[in-house]
Amino acid sequence: MEKQKLEAIIEQIDRAEALSEENDFPEARAALLAVHAECARHGWESGFLNWRLCVAFDTLEEHELAFKYVQQALRMDPLAPPFRNSFGVVVKRIQKAILEAEPGEEDFVSRYYELLVNAGEGNDAVHIAMARDLNARGEHERALGLMNALTVLSPGCRDAWLARAAICRSLGDHEAAREADVEAAALTEGPKVPFAVSGSAEA
Repeated sequence: MEKQKLEAIIEQIDRAEALSEENDFPEARAALLAVHAECARHGWESGFLNWRLCVAFDTLEEHELAFKYVQQALRMDPLAPPFRNSFGVVVKRIQKAILEAEPGEEDFVSRYYELLVNAGEGNDAVHIAMARDLNARGEHERALGLMNALTVLSPGCRDAWLARAAICRSLGDHEAAREADVEAAALTEGPKVPFAVSGSAEA
């Protein structure tokens, strides 16, 4: 890339940074996207630029695009602490959005779920929320398949058994629902610790 073009790109990035500091995030995002497009025309990629785009989209609560750009940043430099920290922040925001969504009412749930699963970030709570969403939409068999798998992989997860029971009732399989309820009831009381020791281990 020619020195003059590189200097122009750096100047645009600085402008975007200044806009962010002024809390003009839509304009900062637009400026960064313009820089990104210019870099792409010259076949140049920047982990830093992708990361700044992630931050801009995250600030504007555009989770899918924030996730896209932080993944691109990590692809270029998987060990960079700012990139990894931002990835964790965006993942938590997406998880929170899924968990707070009313089952069957939000179209983004399945898209967000796929993002997390494909990135290896689907935890028990997210799988359960996805199953409840599917169940609310009448996709009972898919929901049950998800909870059947989860209760095998996480048999100690009480909420998974409760969700499985609810889905079985939706399918009219009351015997399977009762069995799942029994499993959930067995997990209500936590395991007893025979020799409890207060405090924490210290060197």
